[in-house]
Amino acid sequence: MRLVAYGGVSTLSTTCAVLAAFRQRANFYAAAVYLSKSNACMMILCNFGIFCTILLAKALQSIFFGQLRLAEIERVNDRLWFTISETLLALAMFRDEFDTSFVVLFISLIFVKVFHWLAAYRVEWMDQTTSPPGKLFHARMISVLSIIWITDMLLIAYATESVLLHGPSVVLMFEMEYIIMQVTCLSIICKYILNSYAHYRAQEHWEGKSTYQFYIELATDFLKLLTYIGFLSLTLTFHGLPINVLRDVYYTFRSFVTKCNNLVRFRQATRNMNERYPNATRAEMESLADKTCIICREDMEFRDEHEPAAGDAGPNTNGNGAGAAAGPNDTPKKLVCGHIFHFHCLRSWLERQQTCPTCRRPVIQAPPATQVAPQNPNAAVNRARAEDRLRRPGASSWPGRSGASALPDPALRPPGLPRAAPGPADDSRGVPAEGRRSAGSRYRLARANRRSAELLEIQSSLAECCARLARLMGSPAAGRAAVDGGEAEKGKGRSE
Repeated sequence: MRLVAYGGVSTLSTTCAVLAAFRQRANFYAAAVYLSKSNACMMILCNFGIFCTILLAKALQSIFFGQLRLAEIERVNDRLWFTISETLLALAMFRDEFDTSFVVLFISLIFVKVFHWLAAYRVEWMDQTTSPPGKLFHARMISVLSIIWITDMLLIAYATESVLLHGPSVVLMFEMEYIIMQVTCLSIICKYILNSYAHYRAQEHWEGKSTYQFYIELATDFLKLLTYIGFLSLTLTFHGLPINVLRDVYYTFRSFVTKCNNLVRFRQATRNMNERYPNATRAEMESLADKTCIICREDMEFRDEHEPAAGDAGPNTNGNGAGAAAGPNDTPKKLVCGHIFHFHCLRSWLERQQTCPTCRRPVIQAPPATQVAPQNPNAAVNRARAEDRLRRPGASSWPGRSGASALPDPALRPPGLPRAAPGPADDSRGVPAEGRRSAGSRYRLARANRRSAELLEIQSSLAECCARLARLMGSPAAGRAAVDGGEAEKGKGRSE
């Protein structure tokens, strides 16, 4: 309805302008000169030309695409406003070359771009649909792809000739856009061929399709990035910074880097998938409340290792040397987080994201960091002192005790130390019962003291570890406080 109102106003204003020109001028040539010299008349005529272009686009859209879906209309409108605003930003750089030819080139660029977008959306819909399209769809797609491919080549040839004859002008910007459209058209053609082949062999699942699509998108981003870099170099040399392409350069570069990182992570995640992700057992499948794979929305069934899956056609190799016997396409696979998915669904998901579709936990587990226990530098010294005290004749292992009052614990004797022969004072056979009882009490007291000393040594080691951590974290005051606390506890234990 809005298009009809816009067309009626444009047609009425154009008719009035032409009739006024012929009324004021005697012949056709004079009227044409008057219309071309009048700014108001030129604006009215340009507006009518835009309306005619919209009508032509509507007619071609009905021929090659038929009725557009609501999602396609919304996406085209969103991208249309972005493209118009970015192209108008180029006027700040080429403001001296704004004329009628610029308007014609701008309208033709928008006109051709819209058909590139529609073709890309139809190929994307072709990838999402389950039933193969009819012959009319293929005839339309082949026709429109051929036309826009030839149109892109003609526009690139015209822009190149203009730049070579007149130097780098505003046509240089349009040539860059034409090259980008040519790369986009090549990507659409490759995806169309890929989807057509996938629908041709619809009876079996083709795991390599998503991989080929990923490589096509990666190559497309690389060619676009090269085109943007070349345009930036030429424009910075002759004109200045092209503000209108900065957003596209940034998004293309980010997309290319992201795809490269995803490719590396995908190869890591899919390496030895049958060993990395074990098959779900019968008990695990029976314990599931919902056996639907959330990626493909189909039910999962338990399969033995050599049981053929419904949809597998003979031996299949997943690109890593693993065949269908080891991991069929429909075999449920369990991730490290415990969630279960189809084998081929998991592989296609990992090409885009390396996280669990349910809990978003990374499927690539980082190797655990080796934790080295902190060593007490005084432990060897303390051990040597203890051994020296034990080797002294008639000396106790504890200060201030000797003879029968300090019986060493045989279980706690340092390794390598020979067992001492029992002396007269240590022989309990010649000692009265009261003496034996007092010797046993002293023995238990010695063991308790030994355990207390060990606890103090452990506490001292912990205090020294805290001091080291504080020094590493840049807090020497906290480190000194921890050391002082450890020394105070050690002195307190010794005094006790």
